[in-house]
Amino acid sequence: MASANVKQVQGAEFANFLGENRLVMVDFWANWCGYCHALSPVIEQLAEEYAGKLSVGKVDTDSNGAIAGEFNVMGLPTVLLFENGKEVDRLVGAMPKDAFVKMIEKHL
Repeated sequence: MASANVKQVQGAEFANFLGENRLVMVDFWANWCGYCHALSPVIEQLAEEYAGKLSVGKVDTDSNGAIAGEFNVMGLPTVLLFENGKEVDRLVGAMPKDAFVKMIEKHL
């Protein structure tokens, strides 16, 4: 589940969400994915720590397969970083928090 700083993004609202901030991080996940659940608290911490600098969203790949396909998401969890609406970075798997911090800081 998402915290106040993490938005569940679906369907047509995805493109609008990418435009909400210069930097946007999207966690592609599925309810059946144990690693996705393990990563969720890290995503929520990052959303809180980077509030105002970074918009954070989650896309449930089971109900939004077209979005996952558009960005060639093959494994879960996959976290994409967008700058000005374009993908600039990605991490696949339940990585440690510092891996995400490095990815974000590189683009701030």
